[in-house]
Parts: sequence; structure tokens; C-alpha cells
Amino acid sequence: MQDLIEFIKKIQTENRINKLEEAAIKQSIVLKILSLLGWDPFNIDEIEPDFQVGDGKVDFLLKCDNSKKLFLMVKKDFNNGQNLQDQLFAWSVQWNIKLAVLTSGATWLFFLPLMGGNAEEKKILMFDIHFDRAEDIAQDLNAFLNKQNIISGEAQKAAENIYYDRKKAVLISEHLPKAWLKVINEPEKYLVDIIAKVTKELSGYEPDLETVREFVLSEIKTKASTLKVQQPPILDKIKKIMKKDVKGKTIKAFSFQGQKYEVHSWKAMVLKLCDIIYDKHKEDFENILFITLDGRNCFSRNPHEFLECEKIARMEIYMDLHLTVKDMLALCKEILLLFGYKENELIIESEPAP
Repeated sequence: MQDLIEFIKKIQTENRINKLEEAAIKQSIVLKILSLLGWDPFNIDEIEPDFQVGDGKVDFLLKCDNSKKLFLMVKKDFNNGQNLQDQLFAWSVQWNIKLAVLTSGATWLFFLPLMGGNAEEKKILMFDIHFDRAEDIAQDLNAFLNKQNIISGEAQKAAENIYYDRKKAVLISEHLPKAWLKVINEPEKYLVDIIAKVTKELSGYEPDLETVREFVLSEIKTKASTLKVQQPPILDKIKKIMKKDVKGKTIKAFSFQGQKYEVHSWKAMVLKLCDIIYDKHKEDFENILFITLDGRNCFSRNPHEFLECEKIARMEIYMDLHLTVKDMLALCKEILLLFGYKENELIIESEPAP
């Protein structure tokens, strides 16, 4: 590791890397770094130069025991950065390469090309030799390009951890406001158990849930009157309305944002709504996997998770069909809330069952 740190410091001191052509960058920078990370530059069973991929070539293929491990592309500049990345991803998919690197010798980009998302989401690391500390650069290079880490799979595992941790942080950040909105709009559903437990901690006695429920409703009414704001909808009332509206009825159509859709079952309505939402929210549609009813998952990538399910059009996501009509209406409400729509944007046309 110390030899690698010293080499990086030498590059930083000499400051001539920008004057080198691609061939010189490959020989004096990239291959030197790979050799310091345990790879043999003279062994084509470890480092294969100019690996043929269709009509193009990848500058270096790192491999072990004939198993292709990593593509490394060297370009003097990134003026066509997006095209270079797309090309690298396409080649990686073609050859099932799970780790890929794009470098100018100074700037290094590390990707998980087979993961979902755009180029920025696939990127798990970026550093620049001109601006970052030599010790930090050496640590990153060792983590993701060290021969033993590549062969053992530790490099891929570390990269995937970064990818999933970042995705988790994004989803949490996105859903915290939505979670807060759900609690505010449905306090009876989310606050009763918490208040009951805290009351027991303070008094030694746990109140029955109906007493707590009445207290919550009373507080909501009082606060709303004092602040002159509209009271949030109460879950039980919404459920009663749903039950009353659909009892003994079948659906014939629904309208969403002014557009009418004819359907012949409640199940078809939910699936069609999912299809519509997908068209409007392709990038974050998979967030639908987080929707639950009474703690039970409603969507999954695994069809075997449900007794009966159906695939959502154009997505490898399945919806549980073992739901009552009331459940399906509640599910539609959750979908609308998740993607920022109001309940009144969905209008249902029903008729008495034959």
C-alpha cells in the first residue's frame, strides 16, 4: 500500500499527467497502478489489452482463471462522458461484467454497470488524483482494483454495499415527508398505540385503545378549531365510506385526472391505476414495493410470496390478488398518496351487482 501511495504522490508532484497521450497514460499510469495492486501486466491471463467487444475494444480486461472480472476503459478526456459511459455499460451487459472503470489517468470513475438506474446511480466512486489525498486514493484503489479483492468478490461486495446504502438513503429521504403526511392525515391509525404505551410508562396503567382513540379525535378537533385549519381525514370514517359506497356493487369504470377508463373488476382497476402511475413515474415506480396494508406487503418482485398474484404490465413487480374490495380501495388510496396525488383525482363509477 505504501508503494502505491508514494507513486500517487509522485504523479501529483510531477503534474504532467495532462500532457500524456492515451498510450502513455495506459503504460505509465494505469498499468503501473495495476501492478502495485497485485496484477501482472505481462500476463494476458490476468490483464488482456484491447479486448474485442463487437465493433469496439475495451482497453483492459481483468480476469482470473478465464473468468472475466472487470472492464477498464482509458480516455484522455471525458468530453463525451455520457456516451463513453453508455458504451461501457452496453459492453458490460453483453459480457456480464459486474464492475467497470473509466479513467483519464487522473480522474477515475467506478461503476456497477448491471445495476438498475441511470449512470449516476450506477457510479459508486469517483476521485481525481489532482485534488484528492494520496492516502484516500490508494485506499479506494486497493478496495476496488486490488487483485485479491477482485478475485474473492470483496470488491464487488463493497461496491454493492455503497450502491444499496445510497439507494436506501435516497428512499428514506424521499419517504420521510410522506410518512409524516400519513401520520398527520391518519393520526388515529398511527398514534393510538404509541400514546397508550407512553401512558402506561407514566402511570403504570395501560388505557384501552378505544379510550385513546377518542382522546386523539378530541385533540384533533380541538387543535383544528383553535388553529382554524381543516381537520385531517379519519381512517375509520374513510373505511366506512368505502364500505358503504361499494357494498353489493361492481365497478364499470373509473376516472383519473379527468381521463376515463372502463374496467370490469376491482382488480382490473388497481392494475390499470398502477399502469397509469408507471407511465408518469417510471424512475421511482419501484417505490410501490414499500406499500403495505395492516403490515402486509401488497407488491413484490417474488410472485411466490403471494397465494395469488398478477404481474403489473411492463414491470417485474407482482400485486397480491388475495384482497377484498375494501382492501383494493385502500390500496388505491395508498398508491395515490405515495406518488403525490389527491384522493379526489380518482373517481369510481359503480353499479349494483347483477
